[in-house]
Amino acid sequence: MFQGYIGEGELVCEVCDHEGLEEYFSDQETDSPCNCAYCHRPINCVLTQDGIKYVYESVREALKNGLNARSDWRWEYGWYKGLGVRDHAEQLLEYNLEKKAKRVVEYYLYHTSNMP
Repeated sequence: MFQGYIGEGELVCEVCDHEGLEEYFSDQETDSPCNCAYCHRPINCVLTQDGIKYVYESVREALKNGLNARSDWRWEYGWYKGLGVRDHAEQLLEYNLEKKAKRVVEYYLYHTSNMP
């Protein structure tokens, strides 16, 4: 995860912040995962319960669809070529998940660890 900054109404990662923005974002609570407006890198943020549920449901959907690259959030343009769901699923382990939900996320992370 990358640190985020707010500038001119956009969320920007530390890599794309060429203007030296000072308004720090990463400690803000959000209802969904955050990504840089320019390169789509994942930005560290605190997820609300709705945000946790959103990422968890995305993990379950990816598992249901067979863990192929098409079932994951994937950025078709920009610099960052990561797997969006996976990037944010790792963050879920920092929260107090129910035992079953934690196992589902760990299973997903294990089986996507070598995906391109």
